[in-house]
Amino acid sequence: MSDMIDKINRIIEISNTNKIVVFTNRLKIVGTVFDCDECNDGYFLNLKNAIVIYLNDLYPCEEDGTCEELSSQSFDWLHINIDKILAFSLIK
Repeated sequence: MSDMIDKINRIIEISNTNKIVVFTNRLKIVGTVFDCDECNDGYFLNLKNAIVIYLNDLYPCEEDGTCEELSSQSFDWLHINIDKILAFSLIK
């Protein structure tokens, strides 16, 4: 298992929540961490009930401050490549 998954699992234990928000270069992903040792090979963070939101770098804001609405998609299951995670936070 990767160090990142170990850290996430440890924070889940301490904070008593498994709801997470993950940031990659282009995405904000919100979901529930799915604890499954046999499905986790250490390279992916497994989420259920995930919502993927495309960040503003794909939908840039105008100089006057107006921005296009962010688009999003929902997934029952989502596997995120650990190497693509820039930041994460557990939420209640």
